[in-house]
Amino acid sequence: MLKKFFFISSLIFFTFGFLSNAHSSYYISPYSATFELEEDSQHVWITLDLTYNLINDSKDSGFKFIGPYWIDHLQVSNGYGQILESRVDYLKETKITWIFNNKIRNGQKRIIVEFRIKNALKGNYNKNSFNARWAGVFRVPVQNAKYRIVLPEGLQFDDVSIKGLNYKQEGNKYIIYQSTLFEPKLECSFSPGITKYRPNIFGSAFWFFKGADLYSIFKFLSYIVFFIVALMLFRTAKLFRGNLKMRGSSSCSGCSGCSSCGGCGGCGGCGGCGG
Repeated sequence: MLKKFFFISSLIFFTFGFLSNAHSSYYISPYSATFELEEDSQHVWITLDLTYNLINDSKDSGFKFIGPYWIDHLQVSNGYGQILESRVDYLKETKITWIFNNKIRNGQKRIIVEFRIKNALKGNYNKNSFNARWAGVFRVPVQNAKYRIVLPEGLQFDDVSIKGLNYKQEGNKYIIYQSTLFEPKLECSFSPGITKYRPNIFGSAFWFFKGADLYSIFKFLSYIVFFIVALMLFRTAKLFRGNLKMRGSSSCSGCSGCSSCGGCGGCGGCGGCGG
């Protein structure tokens, strides 16, 4: 009887322990992403403000992929203004990682991520556009989400379009609320534009090689090598034809302007002439 009691008690204990661990999780609420634009600049200033809510789980770091962009001015802090350790990894997409100053369990943790995306605005002074398809992509549920687009103050815009989302305008701010995050992508355009797009050739080449497979890279490099070899062969053939023409002419024909060399015998291709 006693053995049966211990067996049933152990079974109940492990069952509840397993279910508790199986439901260990966390979610993000609230979450806001602010995109601030400046006049005559392609760059966009970003602020991500998110709060982790942990239930039967622990966490000591976080991360966010933000698409294939170069960034600078990265700073990550907690809800008390303390600066946290962070880093940027340029993978197929740019990854921002931050480390908590202490591990949390069964609680909340607010994180504020600030950075600037370079060359994010496309278009010209007639119309500009940018996208942040990464803005609402998370591997956990997100509630009480808000996107905020801040256009330069003092400018008038004839048309502002935010694809697939309803927004509320407050002065130069355009705000999108989602009680439960259902649309992760943010795509915006407005006219007139505030800058002209200037492509970053080196940046584009970098992301091409980061995202391409080995076959594509090999194929691209093969074309370059073929072009260089063809150019070298063309120049060699041209020089060879030139040497043949010189050999077929008189040996004195190259001494024009070298009359002080004492005839053709001492000319030597004019190399020994003084003048």
